[in-house]
This record gives sequence, structure tokens and C-alpha cells, in this order.
Amino acid sequence: MRLTGAEQLEIAALIAEADDCATRRDATAYAALFDVDARMTGVQGSVAGRDAIERRVREVWAAEPDATLHLTVTPVVSAEIDDGEATARSALLVVDPTDRRLIAVQRVSHRLVRRGAGWSFVARDIG
Repeated sequence: MRLTGAEQLEIAALIAEADDCATRRDATAYAALFDVDARMTGVQGSVAGRDAIERRVREVWAAEPDATLHLTVTPVVSAEIDDGEATARSALLVVDPTDRRLIAVQRVSHRLVRRGAGWSFVARDIG
């Protein structure tokens, strides 16, 4: 099955929303973008489930300088759905806006599923 252009844009917007939640340090809103049993893996460790994701991102963000920006760069959404899941990839830049210092650059792989009217992450690999 193929994704429509509108669906690809919805997924790209979801990816950007996740990084916006990180910039705002809204761990609850960030975790809500994930499916109930979703997994998040990467250089900061691996966790499964919304509650664990919320706890983990609070820890990670607390270790960053205040007010860092989490910026989504070059989201590419696959046009195909495989076994009901869509895939995408993007880059994440974490920037300290006070001195314009780059804190981190990560490749991010996403697996997503449509639930009702919207998409949610079932897996996000950051690193």
C-alpha cells in the first residue's frame, strides 16, 4: 500500500512535533506521540512503553544546557506501508541558542502506525 502525499506530510509534522516537545521540555506531550507499547532506542539507552519514554526523556533533557533547541532536519518519509507501518528517517540537531553551539547531531529512524485519525511512533531510534 502507498502513502498519500497528505499522509507523508502528517508523518513529517509528527516528527517535527516530537522535536518541538523536546525543545519545550514537555515530556508528557512527547510520550503521547508514541503508541502505548512503543520503543525508543539510541545513544541514551533503550526503553519501552510511554511511561518509560516519558521518564527517560526527562532525564536526558535535564542533562542538557537550559533552553536547547531540538531541530528536525531533512525528514524523509517512505511512500510505502509495510505490514501496516510507515517508516521515515530524519536528522536531529540539538543546539544551544545562547552561544549557537551544536550539542548533538543524530540520525533518527522512525516506525509509525496510524491509530484512528492520526499517526503515532511505534519505534524511534535516535543515534
